[in-house]
Amino acid sequence: MRSVGYAALWSGIWSLFLLIAMMGFTDPAPNVPRDSDWMFWVMVAALLGLLCRAPFVGLVIRSDRVTRRSWLRSTSWPRSDVSLVRTAGYSGMPNWYGESGLFSMVVLTVRGSDVAVPELAGGSRKTDDRLRVVAALLGLPKPSAPGRHRGEPPPP
Repeated sequence: MRSVGYAALWSGIWSLFLLIAMMGFTDPAPNVPRDSDWMFWVMVAALLGLLCRAPFVGLVIRSDRVTRRSWLRSTSWPRSDVSLVRTAGYSGMPNWYGESGLFSMVVLTVRGSDVAVPELAGGSRKTDDRLRVVAALLGLPKPSAPGRHRGEPPPP
């Protein structure tokens, strides 16, 4: 399960960086030694690696494990360790890790600790739909107040 919009946004950003790097490499200043070409190839390799990772970013729920695949690493837990699924305001690099009131993301409670899953971010309605699907796949009760943001307590 993944958020196509989230992956598309970041793929666009990585593609833009790649385009800027290629423009800088192919149009150097005249009479400048090109000793630092290796830095271009390192940057291109890193950006292409991120672009190749885009289709795999998200949350994978199998019969015995839950795996969060982010841009740089994957983290996996036994399925039985996930005790709660809820939403929270999106917090990530595009908004300087502040909590968004406009976009939300899925949060898992694993072994008593909250694990944010920004790879399942989006508008409130889509995130609430993803929340219900994740809860059903994990066999957890449906959240009573989906779409709650900014740490607000659920209604009585």
